[in-house]
Amino acid sequence: MMTSCGQQSLNVLTVLSLLISAVLSAHFRVCEPYTDHKGRYHFGFHCPRLSDNKTFILCCHHNNTVFKYCCNETEFQAVMQANLTAGSEGYMHK
Repeated sequence: MMTSCGQQSLNVLTVLSLLISAVLSAHFRVCEPYTDHKGRYHFGFHCPRLSDNKTFILCCHHNNTVFKYCCNETEFQAVMQANLTAGSEGYMHK
């Protein structure tokens, strides 16, 4: 039989585990602020934006100083040279 203290510890661990996985998956759902090649600053944004297809949940960019945009998983893997299914830590570079 589990004590109330043991049950509370288990509940806290479960919540922390869910929060950590949410943070890891959310990392690539945000296009962070950047400066373009003309020196113009662009604010960051979450994907998908209101104007985007609802499958465009990831942030794509060719490097940190070029146009960033929301894209789907297939384009993300191609553009970012990443495999989203390779590991539980998010993505892995090819």
